[in-house]
Amino acid sequence: MKTRSIIIKGLVIALFIFIFYRATNVKTAMGFIWEANKDGKTIYLIGALHPADKKINFENDNIDKIVNTTDYLAVEMDQSNPKIKEAIVKKNNGKAYLNKGELNGFIQKSENEKFYKILDEFNLKYNDVKNLTPYGFIGLINNIVSEELKLNGQTTDSYLTNKYKDLNKEILSLENVDTGIIDVTTDELRDFIMKFESKESIIEELLNQYKNIENSYINGDESYFLKTADTYADTKSNIERNSNMANERNRMVNENKKCAVVVGTYHFFGKNSILNELEQKGYKITKIEN
Repeated sequence: MKTRSIIIKGLVIALFIFIFYRATNVKTAMGFIWEANKDGKTIYLIGALHPADKKINFENDNIDKIVNTTDYLAVEMDQSNPKIKEAIVKKNNGKAYLNKGELNGFIQKSENEKFYKILDEFNLKYNDVKNLTPYGFIGLINNIVSEELKLNGQTTDSYLTNKYKDLNKEILSLENVDTGIIDVTTDELRDFIMKFESKESIIEELLNQYKNIENSYINGDESYFLKTADTYADTKSNIERNSNMANERNRMVNENKKCAVVVGTYHFFGKNSILNELEQKGYKITKIEN
């Protein structure tokens, strides 16, 4: 389970720069939307599906109403902004490569056999990866995995970003490259190595997990997210990010403009969710049903 969570975290890194485009989709998603009210002011909270395949339509009456009645959209990081996108690439590159030493310095001798099995199954040589950090190595593995999964469709975030931009409405970021890019520790790298079975098993497991997430998102069914929140939502990094993003939302509500917020759906589930953070700040949370 821990190995899966490390890979999922890596997939976020690998798929961090979303694809902004318009496409014809065939599955209409109900998704998840909440309304947060405090002192007569409202914030709309939208759970995002990211990554996503190419056959999902995020448009519905509730989304259209929110887009038309709010003044701006807040996202995790506005990757349609060239400066932010450049900062993400620079930060990723800075975290991916070692200034001194080699990757094998993070790996114990007892882990070498599994490590070289990983390299072999992913068609890599040690010279290809020796200058990478744990973050860079997991990112590389997940770039390969993401290409196999072909989850390169429009996401909820990119769909809404395009909608707001078409209306010349502002896009704001809740996070920056320091808070929004999740590191990979040495212990997580070693845990991934020792629990590795095969490339095929990773791809199969992740594809099954994505299908569960996608189906639950399309149907607006919370049960899978609630069941898996302890594994994917209540991690140390997510707890910190949820608190930071809730604080930023709280600051936004004091402005005179109406705001919609879209972040990954798992941020709204678990005992340390954004919804719980906002409730503790005095907000009344109401789920909007499609």
